[in-house]
Order: sequence, then structure tokens, then C-alpha cells
Amino acid sequence: MKKLFTLFAIAAMTVIACSKDDNKDNGNNNSEYNGPEQGTSDWSVIGSFAEEKIAMNWDNDLVMAASGDLFVLKNLKLTASDEFKIRYQKSWDIKDRGGDFAELGEGFPVEQGGPNIKPKLDGIYDIYYNPATEQMAVCAKGKTAEWPYIYRAPVQIDGNFDDWAALDASKMSIATCAPDAQWTGLKVLKVYMDEIYMFVYFEYDDEAIPDKSAVQGHVYFDIDNDESTGGCNNQWLPGSIEYMGEGKFFSGGAVCSFDPSLSIWTGEVNAGGWEWESILPSGSGLFNGTGKNGAYEMAMLRESFTDITDEFGFGIDIQQNWNSVGVLPNATLDEENPTGKSHLLTVKLAQ
Repeated sequence: MKKLFTLFAIAAMTVIACSKDDNKDNGNNNSEYNGPEQGTSDWSVIGSFAEEKIAMNWDNDLVMAASGDLFVLKNLKLTASDEFKIRYQKSWDIKDRGGDFAELGEGFPVEQGGPNIKPKLDGIYDIYYNPATEQMAVCAKGKTAEWPYIYRAPVQIDGNFDDWAALDASKMSIATCAPDAQWTGLKVLKVYMDEIYMFVYFEYDDEAIPDKSAVQGHVYFDIDNDESTGGCNNQWLPGSIEYMGEGKFFSGGAVCSFDPSLSIWTGEVNAGGWEWESILPSGSGLFNGTGKNGAYEMAMLRESFTDITDEFGFGIDIQQNWNSVGVLPNATLDEENPTGKSHLLTVKLAQ
């Protein structure tokens, strides 16, 4: 197992777009200063600066100009104590952007409601906003910004499931509860995996789990996508699971973050039973999750497993008092399939 990383931290990898040497000049020269060059866009800069040309100090907005796919406010005079944000339609009630300044000429991530931007620079500068990457940059007057590559998770684990609807369904792995299945407490399972994270969404039936103080949850991985290895055929066929995470989706009857322990299969290949050896305790940050109104979402860093592949098997269950009440994927329980078991859901890297 590799060392676990904090979930949802922004992963940044720099791609050079231009040289930061272009930003060494802070724009101070002997030419007359005529104040900021405003535009007519919906985005504006507001801050603590006391512009001699326009009364400021968080009282007035300086409107940014559209410049291709960017927004820019040129010719802004800053002092080392100034701080600012940008906002939309001059309102704090709609959306604003703030973040931690990186260095002159280099884009840095900003987010809704982020902190005041504090460049600690003294001179005349151009302020850029790149909405496509949610970055801002402070550049020396007339200079160009670098825009480093910044990974942004396609799903935010916040209990707002709208971002799942925005995903390409053809790149998701989806299972729904089969008619007349043996365990029906889980209704829908969706899994989306990119290079950095595995994201999981499921819907559950409240009536199947009336006592949320006695609920356990498990996630299962056929990590090598090889049905001739692994075991645990209790709920899926043929029984090719190598790893199991065990934890709680509810605590004290309320939804909580799923933070399971991790165990590895030690029994016979394709066998059943409970032959697991714990390799990671609960509380290690393997998953992070939340939910509401019968739905739950969670995420796991792919680097949590050293041997994860771009295609593997996955299953999930919910148990009430250690008895399964919901299992996905599942199959119809009938004469042709008297066990009601199915194969695991195949998860593939979204490309």
C-alpha cells in the first residue's frame, strides 16, 4: 500500500506556457498613471486598495474586460498591504472567487468563497481570471500569465449530486437492482474512475435499513480483474475478490463519512466464508463520503492501492445487524439462478 494522501487536495502539475521572466518588471516607470483599464464584463475586482483615480477600499468594483477566454483588469495599482477578490455582477450573493496567491505571473487556483487574495506586491499590475481552469494570475503590467495544469475532481463529495448528471454516462459503470433480487436495499450503483480518483454513488431504500445504528457497509475489489484469483463467493460469482473495505455509512442513525478498514483475502481461490486479514485500520482515510435523502457518494484515491489496474471488478453491500439487505450488482433470484448472484461490476478508467 502506498501512503494515503488527503482526499480532495488539488493536484497541480506545471505546464510551461511562457517564461516567468516576462513578469520581472512590475510596471513602474516614468509614464503617467491613468488608473485601471475597465471593461464591461460581469466579473469585477474589489478590494482594500485606495486607488487615487477611483474611490475604493471595498466600496467600488473595477469591472474586468473580456479578453478571449479570459477576463482581465489592466493597470491596477497595488501596495504590499492590499488584498482583493473578484465577484460576479458586483454581488457577494451570487458568486465570488478567492485563493492563495502563488507568485507573480503564475496562475493560482481560486474557488467560490475562497480567501482574500494577498499578493504583497507594490506597483502597477494586470489581474487575469481564467474561468476554464478556475485560476487567477497577477502579472507585471503588459506581461502574460502562465496557467499551470491543475487537476479538478469531476465529482465533489458534498452531498450535492448534480455533478454526477454532468458526467459522461458512457464512461461510468452502472448497476441497478434486478427484479426479484434476493437483496433489494440498494437500488442504483454508479462508479466513475479517472487517473486520480475512483468515485462511487449509490441509492438505498430506507425501509430496508430501519435501524441505522446497526448498519455496516462493505466495498469489494477484484483488483486484478482476474477470476482465477481471490475469493469470497458469498454474494458474487465466481468469488474473485482480493480486497474488502468495511465501515459505516451511518453513525448514531445519521449519515457519516465512510472511512473503512481494509482487509485482504487469505482463503482458497473462489471459496466462500470469512477469510480476511486486516491490513489497514478504520480511520486511515481510504474513502471519504457523505449523503442525504437516500443517496450517498464517496471517493478513493487510486494510489491507495499499489496494484490497481485500469479495469477491475467492484461490488458493494449494506448490512443490517450483519445480514445483507442490499447488494449491487445483483441478479434475479429464480430457477435459472437460485443463488441470485451476479458477477462484479466492471469498472474501467474513463478515457
